[in-house]
Amino acid sequence: MGRKINNIAIISIVFLLFSFSAVAQQTTIDAASKMIANQLIIDIYYDILDRKQSYPELLNFDTTALFTNQHDIFTIIYKTTVQDNQPYEFAVTIVANQDRNFLEKGKNAFNYIFPWLDIKIAGYKINPFPTRLFDVTDIVQKRGNMLWEYQQQFMPLQLELTAAKDSYNPGEDIEFTVSLKNMTKTLYKVNDLSDKTLFFVYNDKVWGARETNPKTKEEDVILPPGGSIKKKFTGNAFGKPQEFEIYASYTMEFKGVKPAGKLKIRVADGR
Repeated sequence: MGRKINNIAIISIVFLLFSFSAVAQQTTIDAASKMIANQLIIDIYYDILDRKQSYPELLNFDTTALFTNQHDIFTIIYKTTVQDNQPYEFAVTIVANQDRNFLEKGKNAFNYIFPWLDIKIAGYKINPFPTRLFDVTDIVQKRGNMLWEYQQQFMPLQLELTAAKDSYNPGEDIEFTVSLKNMTKTLYKVNDLSDKTLFFVYNDKVWGARETNPKTKEEDVILPPGGSIKKKFTGNAFGKPQEFEIYASYTMEFKGVKPAGKLKIRVADGR
């Protein structure tokens, strides 16, 4: 019952925040980014709540740890003490890149920047026993993928991966197509798609993939507005039935960010 009440309370707060923001002065964070930012912090909140049984230091973690920042975005701030009355604290929120939230915490502060959204995940942690106490940055990094994926749609070049079919058999090579599209209104000179300009990763390790019909000589390509290039690739097979997610990035960078995409692969025993 307690969890249901918390859900209703949070939904009510979100409604009030956005009702207020409609008449309040404009901030440096757009409404769409604020909405996804609030969802991310709520997801982090519940991830922490789910771990209370495993970490005694989270005993007092509840809705009293929820606040809002200067952009009407949820903020989590939790403080308690552990062995020998040592302070144990953490905080996380989302603010504009130029904001200085928690920077006064010095080496205990952390920031994960998303240049194309002009926002960052900001926080800090004070953990006297990092090897055995709950570490909030593990969840923050995992949930940060939501902003990473959202950011990609604002980049001048977008990378898309498409599997050749719905599922593959164990031991079968993975055939898929990679597309790079110019999302701007100007011409873009780009490197052709190949195993030299694309980087594939599975489970934090390089995944072997090669161009299906490679050219003898690679050439640069001029992409018109809305234009794209496509290439077929063949990746290493997987040995057992499972669903896999492949991460791919393209060599060019924009504001320090590479166009990237994901490919979900289903390997099923077809016998």
